[in-house]
Amino acid sequence: MTTNADLIADARALDAEATPGPWFYFISEPGGFERGAKPAGIYPHDDPNDDEAIAFLRTAEQDDTDAAFIARTRTLLPQLADALVALHVDVRKWAIREAHSEDGKAKVCGVCMHSWPANLSDEYHAEDCPARPMEPGT
Repeated sequence: MTTNADLIADARALDAEATPGPWFYFISEPGGFERGAKPAGIYPHDDPNDDEAIAFLRTAEQDDTDAAFIARTRTLLPQLADALVALHVDVRKWAIREAHSEDGKAKVCGVCMHSWPANLSDEYHAEDCPARPMEPGT
């Protein structure tokens, strides 16, 4: 099963290894590609005349949506990973509360209603609880 932490780790690994963003795309006039197709270049800057294209792809006659998707996801993927981690931190701040039990202080999750002694570093949540620790440090 792929967890949110796995997805975030994959997104961050791709981000760290890829050419820095943002990326830009430019659609050229049909040339040496198949009839009716236009070459699209993905560039790490906004100068399509430079020879440093990251990739080229063929696009349908009036359709540049694939090139736009590729260029935008270069910065969108890391932003979404950061947003998910930030949201998870907020959920945990809201959900985990101090409580009192027969044995003294405890913590309780306001989402899944599981509780554990406050002196334990391990948390006890329902398996599908969105307030469970997602990755180290969150």
